[in-house]
Amino acid sequence: MVSSVPKLHALFVSKSQPVLRAAKVTNEERSTKSKLARSLARAVNSNPWSDELESSLSSLHPSQTISRTTVLQTLRLIKVPADGLRFFDWVSNKGFSHKEQSFFLMLEFLGRARNLNVARNFLFSIERRSNGCVKLQDRYFNSLIRSYGNAGLFQESVKLFQTMKQMGISPSVLTFNSLLSILLKRGRTGMAHDLFDEMRRTYGVTPDSYTFNTLINGFCKNSMVDEAFRIFKDMELYHCNPDVVTYNTIIDGLCRAGKVKIAHNVLSGMLKKATDVHPNVVSYTTLVRGYCMKQEIDEAVLVFHDMLSRGLKPNAVTYNTLIKGLSEAHRYDEIKDILIGGNDAFTTFAPDACTFNILIKAHCDAGHLDAAMKVFQEMLNMKLHPDSASYSVLIRTLCMRNEFDRAETLFNELFEKEVLLGKDECKPLAAAYNPMFEYLCANGKTKQAEKVFRQLMKRGVQDPPSYKTLITGHCREGKFKPAYELLVLMLRREFVPDLETYELLIDGLLKIGEALLAHDTLQRMLRSSYLPVATTFHSVLAELAKRKFANESFCLVTLMLEKRIRQNIDLSTQVVRLLFSSAQKEKAFLIVRLLYDNGYLVKMEELLGYLCENRKLLDAHTLVLFCLEKSQMVDIDTCNTVIEGLCKHKRHSEAFSLYNELVELGNHQQLSCHVVLRNALEAAGKIDRASGFWSLWTLQLSVPNFHLHEMSNSRMNGVEKLSSKSTRRVANAGKATLLALGKAFPSQVVPQENLVEGFLRDTKCDDAFIKEKLEHLCKTTTVKTRYTVLTREILAKYPELTTEGSPTIKQRLEIANEAVVEMALEASLGCIKEWGRPVEDITHIVYVSSSEIRLPGGDLYLSAKLGLRNDVNRVMLYFLGCYGGVTGLRVAKDIAENNPGSRVLLTTSETTILGFRPPNKARPYDLVGAALFGDGAAAVIIGADPRECEAPFMELHYAVQQFLPGTQNVIDGRLTEEGINFKLGRDLPQKIEENIEEFCKKLMGKAGDESMEFNDMFWAVHPGGPAILNRLETKLKLEKEKLESSRRALVDYGNVSSNTILYVMEYMRDELKKKGDAAQEWGLGLAFGPGITFEGLLIRSLTSS
Repeated sequence: MVSSVPKLHALFVSKSQPVLRAAKVTNEERSTKSKLARSLARAVNSNPWSDELESSLSSLHPSQTISRTTVLQTLRLIKVPADGLRFFDWVSNKGFSHKEQSFFLMLEFLGRARNLNVARNFLFSIERRSNGCVKLQDRYFNSLIRSYGNAGLFQESVKLFQTMKQMGISPSVLTFNSLLSILLKRGRTGMAHDLFDEMRRTYGVTPDSYTFNTLINGFCKNSMVDEAFRIFKDMELYHCNPDVVTYNTIIDGLCRAGKVKIAHNVLSGMLKKATDVHPNVVSYTTLVRGYCMKQEIDEAVLVFHDMLSRGLKPNAVTYNTLIKGLSEAHRYDEIKDILIGGNDAFTTFAPDACTFNILIKAHCDAGHLDAAMKVFQEMLNMKLHPDSASYSVLIRTLCMRNEFDRAETLFNELFEKEVLLGKDECKPLAAAYNPMFEYLCANGKTKQAEKVFRQLMKRGVQDPPSYKTLITGHCREGKFKPAYELLVLMLRREFVPDLETYELLIDGLLKIGEALLAHDTLQRMLRSSYLPVATTFHSVLAELAKRKFANESFCLVTLMLEKRIRQNIDLSTQVVRLLFSSAQKEKAFLIVRLLYDNGYLVKMEELLGYLCENRKLLDAHTLVLFCLEKSQMVDIDTCNTVIEGLCKHKRHSEAFSLYNELVELGNHQQLSCHVVLRNALEAAGKIDRASGFWSLWTLQLSVPNFHLHEMSNSRMNGVEKLSSKSTRRVANAGKATLLALGKAFPSQVVPQENLVEGFLRDTKCDDAFIKEKLEHLCKTTTVKTRYTVLTREILAKYPELTTEGSPTIKQRLEIANEAVVEMALEASLGCIKEWGRPVEDITHIVYVSSSEIRLPGGDLYLSAKLGLRNDVNRVMLYFLGCYGGVTGLRVAKDIAENNPGSRVLLTTSETTILGFRPPNKARPYDLVGAALFGDGAAAVIIGADPRECEAPFMELHYAVQQFLPGTQNVIDGRLTEEGINFKLGRDLPQKIEENIEEFCKKLMGKAGDESMEFNDMFWAVHPGGPAILNRLETKLKLEKEKLESSRRALVDYGNVSSNTILYVMEYMRDELKKKGDAAQEWGLGLAFGPGITFEGLLIRSLTSS
């Protein structure tokens, strides 16, 4: 190894010395123009743009003209794009005439800096800025197309390409190459195909070698190696000879696809062809990696030696790739041979940090920790700098062996040497340090752990679990402020702490009296879509009030009322008193009114006593009048005190008006203040009023007295009582009810009679067996009509959906994610319209779908489109299958019943896009799906204790879920690159039949009527298929009409997965209305799905009294 040093030194000297000499010559011959450009750029970079700066620039260049070279050099040296654009305009105003080069340079500058809107505006202003001298060309558009692509905005690249064509500017081969590269990097293989066809057929642009290399690389990276091969063969048609890059791309794609033997044949073919294209070090290294990935190490070694025999010099990547493969195969002796062989006069290989990391990891994986530490020490001896990977594998291994002291030593060394802040290409993995973070935080050393964690953050490494570990560690040590600071950092990076972290931190901040920080944390918790329990609100409010934070206390009480959080009368009273004492009586009265409007009370006697004691008699007067307005009993002695106090302070009118109010309510005999009031009136010279008052009081002594009534309890929980005039059955207090229902479907209707012909046409299938099988299934499903998102326009845009074996998950999600939310939106709007209340009254949303995958989920997009409050509580239920609708009802029921006053929007939305596949005899269940499933959405509003303005039609009395042990494989769904693959066991109907009776009896028992039989109830059953309905009907001996709503939903819509139960319930609602008083009161809602899971609801009809 030492022998290689002189060679490397010689190489270093031979290459660097000429460069230094050349630089010296250049410095001596710098032109005046270059000096001026640097001076101008220095002035622009050092000062904000202003009139003074423009004057300075003019003084640097006093002459009226400035050279083109100086302008271009200055633009290249300016650091901020906005300043560059101002300089561009400044020289133009000084008489400089910009040409194509400076416009292009400015556009490139804006694009590289991601100032894309400015760049777009600049592009379309070029002709105006140049007075028509510079015409828009394809290269300007190419530049901005690339900039959009580099920023990940491929759709903007496509839009700009379309605009370019509309303006009559013909795209060049460079344009197409840029756009093809962008599309393929984003996995848009279908769009790339279409663009390639457009390039050749519409515009007649001949693809070049770069075009083919881009296509081949893109298809290989998207796991479409066969398509890449087809493109490879087409190169000859365009007289493009594959170069070594082309071959290397094909070899790499084959190796990544596991087709290493074929890749080897491609390389062998290169050797046999008598052309100028020969395999290079990249070709062999790629093949070595491919064999190593397949654990075919002998083949990898043979390729390596073949490379050497052909005079090719392996590089560090080659050696490290082979060493990694050998280490994973535990062939350590051969690694020594490779290292020794790499130091001959030919190869001059010196192990680098990557080499040592491979060896360290290999020893750690084999359990040879001491050997790994020796390799680490040898690395140091060779003056190589260990990187984050070197430390992370050793620290993780030491932690796994519970050798935390040694791990801590390395951990501290890692921090002190600032290894994580190094500029090496190896990006640290936070997960590797998690065990150390956990150990330090559990042993009172959280600050030490945080130092390293912050170094990781500086490298752009983010790890939400580490935040929680550190926050918990600080809280455990009683250091709640640092924990709060970490939580703020976590949220700034758009990571959401979990509920436990928030609650732990709030509790800790309250313990140390940090009421404001606790209040801020609570607000952040709400913005993270968590709704804390009432006791958390109460604890924060108590500390705020205790520490006299009047404004914050006011805000928190109003927030609690808005969120329908249960109030505490002692705390409410304390806050109102605090507001009065802080000279904020308007807020105090507002809080009192809001509390009473929402069904809550305050300790009025205590407040009135406080106001009287502190001579706030006018406020006391207002408060007593409020009590009278709300019919709340007020202690008569307190009223006497208020009136006498008003008289004492010469507020005779207020005293007299309050006395009259009390007399009108029949309290004249209990008022002892009449003498004081009469004397005060007389003393004020109001003799007539005093005489009239005395006569009135004497007259009313004979009138029987009436006491103030207590406030009605009809709203004590903040919810209005149902009107007694309702003709509906009254819902049980606190039980969730269905208040409204809506549904939606895509525009494409599929009559079952037309399905076979259309399906086979769209999938280009002419197999007679498949046609016969599908026709039979279409008849047995009993479905008549379905709706689908999948149109012929979509299939034309994404032809790969009908191609067997194509990786199309990206395309499917691109269609499904948008369609699912749009259907959910339409269903929700219909539901809200039927409900009749403002959309702002929705407090929770439960979003159910098995057809969407993305973050954030459709619940957020739907909430935004509906205009829900940004603090609406969201629950997302993904991939539950057919029982998802009843699960959603059960979850919404729990929310409604545990959050008084809440209103929950449950929406379900499904599409078959993910499961659509071309027919294949090997997958018979695909045909079942084609014959049975449909697309659509549904929505319901759920809430307890309905208001008079609401029309509940069903009560969700009881809910239960259970699964059948050992049946998890009966319904099997797997997400693959081709979509979702479903398999449905033939024994599903039998399994349901064997267990349904016991499950239904469990639900019925909650109705409280032991004499009730199955036919005494109405039935809303998810129609998974006619076989399930038939089995259930037979097993429970149900009358034919009992499952009519389920069969009708199946006929009209097909199986729409989670939505279908809501379609059934809508039909059931209509049926119960028709029957009127003859309708059954109790019913069951059932659904079955993967697990096998049973979901059940005991439902009470409220449609008749």
